Amino acid sequence: MVLLTGNLAFTQSKDWKKLQKEAQEFEKAGDLMRAAIYYESAFNQNNTNLELAYKAGDCYLLMRDYANAVKNLEAVKGENANNNYVKPGFKYALALKQNGEYDKAKAAFKGFVSSYDGSDRDAMKARVDMEIQGCTFAVKAAENAATDISLVHLSPSINSDKNDFAAIPLRGNELYFSSVVNNIPKVFYVQKKGDEWANRQEFEAGKKSKGAFCNGTFTPDARRFYYTECAPDDKGGMSCALYFTEYENGNWSNPAKLPDYINAKGSSNTHPCVIIENDIEIIYYASNRDGGKGGFDIWYTSRTAKSKGMNFTLPKNLGNNINSDADEITPFYHQNSETLFFSSNGHISAGGLDVFKSKGAKTKWEVAQNMGFPINSAADDLYYVISEEQGGGYLTSNRNFESEKVATSNDDIFYFGQKNLQLIVKGKIFDDKDANKVPLKDVNVKLFEMVNGVEELVQDRMLAVAEYKFSLDGNKKYLIEINADGFDQATFEVATYDIERTETKTNDVGMLSGEEPPLPEDMVVIVPEESNSPENAYELPLSPIDAYTGAEYPEGSKGFDDFMMADKVAQQSPTREVYWDGGELLALIPEKVEPVDTPIVAIEPKEKADPVQPFDPTKEEKMPKGIYYVIQVAAVRDYKAYKYKDLEKGQLSKYKINFEEIEMGIKRVLIVPKNQNDDGTEGFKTKADALNVLYHILNHSQFTRAFVIEYTDGKRSGEGFRGMDDES
Repeated sequence: MVLLTGNLAFTQSKDWKKLQKEAQEFEKAGDLMRAAIYYESAFNQNNTNLELAYKAGDCYLLMRDYANAVKNLEAVKGENANNNYVKPGFKYALALKQNGEYDKAKAAFKGFVSSYDGSDRDAMKARVDMEIQGCTFAVKAAENAATDISLVHLSPSINSDKNDFAAIPLRGNELYFSSVVNNIPKVFYVQKKGDEWANRQEFEAGKKSKGAFCNGTFTPDARRFYYTECAPDDKGGMSCALYFTEYENGNWSNPAKLPDYINAKGSSNTHPCVIIENDIEIIYYASNRDGGKGGFDIWYTSRTAKSKGMNFTLPKNLGNNINSDADEITPFYHQNSETLFFSSNGHISAGGLDVFKSKGAKTKWEVAQNMGFPINSAADDLYYVISEEQGGGYLTSNRNFESEKVATSNDDIFYFGQKNLQLIVKGKIFDDKDANKVPLKDVNVKLFEMVNGVEELVQDRMLAVAEYKFSLDGNKKYLIEINADGFDQATFEVATYDIERTETKTNDVGMLSGEEPPLPEDMVVIVPEESNSPENAYELPLSPIDAYTGAEYPEGSKGFDDFMMADKVAQQSPTREVYWDGGELLALIPEKVEPVDTPIVAIEPKEKADPVQPFDPTKEEKMPKGIYYVIQVAAVRDYKAYKYKDLEKGQLSKYKINFEEIEMGIKRVLIVPKNQNDDGTEGFKTKADALNVLYHILNHSQFTRAFVIEYTDGKRSGEGFRGMDDES
């Protein structure tokens, strides 16, 4: 930085033509920062030569110096029809966005697209629309930034004034990372002693590399290291390939290049992440090889973990839920949560490259979700990695950070304190009288999150073999409810407020045999007995159904007559909420109303009833008559309308909220189109339409657990999903 400042001062004594010539030489040599400074100095002397401003701004933008890019490109932002410049208005808007000036960026994007008339206008309009959505998302993400995540800029023994990136945490006190030295990336490692990192040391394996040696990944036993090696190609650029080295007899072996069908000819292959699952070694990596969605995509290949050969499978693309027509890079797969983290500039982002996450494996993934602030910023954020042993994780970013990092033109490594750690709770469910504790079969397990006294259904599983496992977020309270035929219901609470690291706890559950008491035939359940206060009011459905089983009472039956009496009370409540008070049924309004003539007895039922990136809908046929999709955003015992206001704004105002009552007073909250379909159904007629709306909900509301589910003739006919399950 001192050297560049000195150059800027030196340029003031030179003629603008000489400065322009020297700038051109720096640009040709690849020294874009000096080129930008010299172009800018030339323009300061001759401000009628707009080409100088454009060149300066373009070089600054390529070097990710967003503030200086904005300053120089502003002079040429309206010159989009001039063939001497390449979309200066778009570049100006992009620089504003990555400088965090979101309102100005939105106006600049709109100004550009309103006047741009190039042959790629339609494609640019789609890109601009996405960038504007990114600006809107960023403003909201900043307002809702996670306060339980702390960022720390790592010490000078790790970060330098060059690019430092791709942290690889190993064990509890070691960190490997890549750093540029004399324009060549190398891998270094440091050890933590107390609260301080020791001086960096070059990784021994890298000394055998012939070129750039960077962004690697260890196998779990740390005896095999996959990495990227880059070298100049015949087109004047850089080409990267995947290599590996093994630790044998106290030394790292000579580098070995992965097969040509992984390192495809004419492509760059980089950013490996290796895991081992069921004795299979899986490598996720980024490649711009042919057959992808566009730019860099994420692919995977695998082999038998114990194999000594190079018998990897043919690479497969992770599909549309992960990859876009732009770049997806730096994958990291977290096995405990079965989640892939990666960076992309092809999904809606707050800056350039943002970190996204998606649950799944191999080619089956949920719709990707933006990680929000403070993991992401207006700048580029990538190389996200979690380390339970080190109590958090690491990411790479070129963002400014207080007084410790004042330039966006270089990458540094940050540590994030993962206060939202997870408690993994698991166990077997068995007959309490069984000494061998053999897991039962066909057991229903529900997980509720307790929020302000409200139980929100998070997961509902039917286990063929009763061995459950849940990953619970920190600083929360949960209820687990277990039901099996012939046994009493079992419940237990789990609080995660005091966990200091991600850990696993086993809680086996012995079920007690239960005997069902005989039920009087003339008793029905219209308003549950437990709805005995205004705080626990029950919202009476519009149809005469049993509150527990969901069974509809026919006209003329006792259930129908009791419902009609309760309905008279519910009509006095703006929300149709009613509750019991001393045997009287009251509406949830300030005034007390007259009790109904006939008491409505509430009893336990004999049985409980068991009743994304955007997609192109033109590529999918509408479902046949009676088949449709809905989006479930929540399932709660107590619906609070104010919590769902986000689902009535913006693009979501085109849709409506429906409700579906299920067992034990639980209500599903669903999103469907406002208009009925031709077959009389209320729902989306294509999976793509539903996933497009789901994608917006996941990235623009608090309902990050929402999913799509198929219905046939009004009944659920499949499992919930968040993606197309693209197998390409």
